[in-house]
Amino acid sequence: YHYYNSYYLVLNNSNDIVVVDDKTFKLQTVITGMTLPRYFISSANGQYGYVTSNTGECIYEIDLSTNKIINKIPYDPKPSPDSAWASWTEQMAGYNNNIYVTAVKTGKLLVINNAMQKLTNTINLSIGAKNVVLDGENEMWVLCDGTLANPFIKSKLYRLDPEFFYVLDTFTFPDINISPGNLTISPRGDSLYYVYGGIYKMGIKQKSLPTSPIVSGSGHDFYG
Repeated sequence: YHYYNSYYLVLNNSNDIVVVDDKTFKLQTVITGMTLPRYFISSANGQYGYVTSNTGECIYEIDLSTNKIINKIPYDPKPSPDSAWASWTEQMAGYNNNIYVTAVKTGKLLVINNAMQKLTNTINLSIGAKNVVLDGENEMWVLCDGTLANPFIKSKLYRLDPEFFYVLDTFTFPDINISPGNLTISPRGDSLYYVYGGIYKMGIKQKSLPTSPIVSGSGHDFYG
């Protein structure tokens, strides 16, 4: 993840974030004190970084002027049938003064207010919430992988209003056994891309999921 003149490299297994110079790739510092970090994002004002975790029971907040952890925003939804992974948080997106965090096992979108430095809202979605993007019209999309539920449920793609915290559209994938993922937004912010066997493209104005991939998944295993 690039911020200012540095790359922040999240190393999940070693519980670190390695910060390197974006031109020379020389080591600048190592941020420690996390449990299984997953994703990094910086706040809109550039003061803070936020890091999600597989099992850390919090979202870590980092002061980007010192690259030190200054806060652990708690997220511990136990008791849960899958308590070891109940606090798993994944991808994030920013809008205005908020950071939006996907909570995988509880199927929620958590809202962190940068100024208050705490959770201020929760949007209920579906189990397997893991990918989130903001489109060119400042609407948010969250992909929920139903194969992360036990038993499986159908996966869903949500379109949300991030300002007023409500769901605008819900799109349900037809095959309960196929895991969708890798949701991304085009550079113009007008098209979504995701993997669902093959690679699919969906315009942000479409009212239904596309039925045919732009790249067939036959004989391929897409990952990235």
